[in-house]
Amino acid sequence: MPSTEGTMIRPLSARALLCPLLLVVCCTTHASSEPSTSTPPPPPSVLYGPLFAAVQNARLFSDERTFADMAPVGTPDRIVSGFERMKSQRGFNLGSFVFEHFLPPRRARPPAPADPRIAIDDHIDALWTELARPADLPSSPDASWIAVPRPYLAPSPRFDDVRYWESYFVMLGLDADGRRAQVDDQIDDIAALIDRFGYMPASNRTYDLSHSGPPFFSLMVDLVARHEGPAAYVRYRPALEREYAYWMDGASQLPSDTAWRRAIRLSDGTVLNRYWDDRAAPRDTSYRSDLLLASHAGSPFGKRAESLFRNLRAADESGWALSSRWVADGQHVATLRTTSLVPVDLNALLYHLEVTLARGYRETGDRAHAENLLLRAAQRKAAIERLMWDPKIDAFADLDWTSGKLTHILTAATVYPLFLRTATPSQAAAVAQTVRDALLAKGGVMTTTIRSPWSWDAPYGWAPIQWMAVTGFNQYHFADLARTIAKRWVQTSLDTYAQTGRLSERYDVVDPSRNAALIANELSAETGAPSVVHGVGWSAGVLRAMLAAYPEIASTHTRGPDPRLTH
Repeated sequence: MPSTEGTMIRPLSARALLCPLLLVVCCTTHASSEPSTSTPPPPPSVLYGPLFAAVQNARLFSDERTFADMAPVGTPDRIVSGFERMKSQRGFNLGSFVFEHFLPPRRARPPAPADPRIAIDDHIDALWTELARPADLPSSPDASWIAVPRPYLAPSPRFDDVRYWESYFVMLGLDADGRRAQVDDQIDDIAALIDRFGYMPASNRTYDLSHSGPPFFSLMVDLVARHEGPAAYVRYRPALEREYAYWMDGASQLPSDTAWRRAIRLSDGTVLNRYWDDRAAPRDTSYRSDLLLASHAGSPFGKRAESLFRNLRAADESGWALSSRWVADGQHVATLRTTSLVPVDLNALLYHLEVTLARGYRETGDRAHAENLLLRAAQRKAAIERLMWDPKIDAFADLDWTSGKLTHILTAATVYPLFLRTATPSQAAAVAQTVRDALLAKGGVMTTTIRSPWSWDAPYGWAPIQWMAVTGFNQYHFADLARTIAKRWVQTSLDTYAQTGRLSERYDVVDPSRNAALIANELSAETGAPSVVHGVGWSAGVLRAMLAAYPEIASTHTRGPDPRLTH
C-alpha cells in the first residue's frame, strides 16, 4: 500500500533539490538559491493554547477569523498566565478578558457605500484605493499579521492580508490600468516573503505559514517581464529557485509509491506533486467548525481526526476550499482525500514554474541548469498528457496516486493545461467541446458539475477560472468560445453591479438573477462571516483585464448608470 505521509523520507535542502530528479546526474547550484529562512512564528492557536480554544469554542465571535487576527496587548505568555489564573474565579467573563488584552482587527469597519450609478471603471478605481494597505500597517509583534516591505493590495475590504494566488489576478487588473508601480510592489512583497520563509505562504498571517497556495509566482514574473523584459527573470530567479525547492522537497529520495510533503513518486518513477499542509490540527480561522466536522465524521480525536484536519488544510492550499473535487463520495467531508490526489492544475502550474526558472538560468548564461529544468518540465508535461487525461469525461482530471486511478470528476481545473500550454491540440479540442457541453452556463463557466453546499462547486463561477478559460482557449485557437465565456462573465458581473453597486467574490452562473439577492443577504447580516464577500480584488482585476482584452465589449458597457451587455 502506498504511503500517503512519507514520514520516513528525510527532507532535502534547497541545494540538493536543484539536482536532477530522474535522468541527469547531480549538479551544483548557486549559493543564492539557499533560502535565508527564519524560524516561522507560531500561529495564535499555538501561542494562546487553552485561551484560543476557549474563545473559539465559546463562539465569542461568529466569524472565527476575528480572534485569529486580533493583536495582543502584552506578551502571549503573560496573557495566557492571566487567563489560567483568572478563569476559575467567580465572575470571570471571557469576553471582557479578551477585549482587555486584545485589539480588534483593523478591518472591523462598515463597508463603503454602494452606488450603482457610478460607472464600473470609476468603481474599480475607487476599489483599488479601498484595498490599498501601507507597508507599515500597525501591529503587535505577536499578532498573526506578518510585516512586508512595500505597500500592497488586500484581497477585499474585509482583510488586511497579502494573499498569494489572489494577488496574481489583482495584478492583472492593475496592469490593465497601467498601475505598474503597484504591480511591482505586490510581487516584491511576495518575493520578500519567499526570501524570509523559503516559500510564499497562503498569506502573510502566521496561521497560514504551514501551507502555501497555488504557485502563481512564475506567472507574476511573466507579467512584470512584459514591461521590464528579460531582467525580470534574472531579478526574481532566487525566489523562483526557493519556491521550486519548497514544492520539490524530498523528491529525489522518494522510493516508488511514496510521498513526502508535496512531492510524490508514482510506481513508474514519475515525480509529480500534491497539495499538503505541515500541520494536522484544526485551522485557526475555523477552529470550532473543524472540531465539529471531525466529531460529525465520527473521529474527533486521533489519527483519523488528524487526517481530516490535514486534508482540510491541503484543500486550503489548493485555493478550492471546499469542493466536491476533494471529497471521495462527493458529499461527506469525512471522505475528504485532498492529499491522496495529484491535482492537474497544480502540476500544470509547476510545469510553468520549471519553464520560467529555466528562463531565469538561461538569461544569466547558466545553460546546464536551464537544460535541467527544461528536461524536468518536459517530463512533467508528458506525465500530465499521459496520466491525467481522462477519456471517460473528455477532459483532464485529478489522479488518485494511492490507487493509480483517475477521479473521473469533471471540474474547471481542466482548463489549466490549456492556460499553461501543456495540452496537446487534440486534448484542447476535446476540452473545448466538454466545456461547451457541460461547464458553460448562462453566466460563465461553472467550477464543477456537482451541486453541493460548498462554494467551489455548481452553480458558482469564479473570476480566476473565467480568465484562465478565456486565455487557454485563445491560445489553442478557440477564439469564439473564449469570447463567449468573456462576454457571459462580463454580463454577469455588470448586471450584478448595476443592481447592487458591488462586485462579488463569486457568482451564480447558472441563474445569474440570484446574484443581487445573494449580495443583499450578505450585506444585511449584522454579524458573522459573510457567505458572499463583496469588493473582491480578483473579481475587479479579471473584469478590468477582460474589458481591456475585449474592447468591443468594453466600449458600450463601462460607462453610465446601468452598465449592461446585450446577448
